[in-house]
Amino acid sequence: MTAQLASPAVDAQPLPRTGVRWWHEALILGSVMVALLLLGLWQLGGLSLWRDEVASVVFAKGSLGDLLTIIGRDRDAVGLANMATYYLLLHFWLAVGETESRIRLLSVLFG
Repeated sequence: MTAQLASPAVDAQPLPRTGVRWWHEALILGSVMVALLLLGLWQLGGLSLWRDEVASVVFAKGSLGDLLTIIGRDRDAVGLANMATYYLLLHFWLAVGETESRIRLLSVLFG
């Protein structure tokens, strides 16, 4: 007696081709991403820094040792743990410049 494999209840059929190629979808996605980047860059430095942006720069200018101790700690104990990684990145990003547009550019690039 030979063992028979159980056949699936539904025959596996290839999905129908819709005519849209992968590069077409990539072109649409790329166009949307470029449009969002341009909208993010539009008037980036037009307004002065807001209070929370100034606070972020002040925290980011702290010592590297202090910033590293915040990462991974309990939020209740530190109070700023949810922003610690951003402050650490901003700490190094401030070498690019400290104008309104350059400070905000970090957030636009990640957006």
